[in-house]
Amino acid sequence: MEDVNESGLVHVTLDERSLPHDLLLLRASTAECLTRGRGSVVVDISSLRRLSSETIAALLWTRRKCSGLGIGFTIVGARAAAAQSLSRCGMAEQLTVGGG
Repeated sequence: MEDVNESGLVHVTLDERSLPHDLLLLRASTAECLTRGRGSVVVDISSLRRLSSETIAALLWTRRKCSGLGIGFTIVGARAAAAQSLSRCGMAEQLTVGGG
């Protein structure tokens, strides 16, 4: 699920039931943000029990693209195991503790 507000904040929720679609939406939403050259991408992973390698790859891609143009990128709702996996991948700075 995706939500975009007037300031360019893109909020994408990843859900296990629709994960392939949600990952495509994440990439498309990020590309749109990059085209505008402003805004921020927030990804809510609170409904994911575990992070697949495909999910981690999509999050790494999003971080790389956003940081290249100074677009904000935040991951919210990470469970403990997911937060550890993301930290090991170098994404500790993008994690927001306490949900989304």
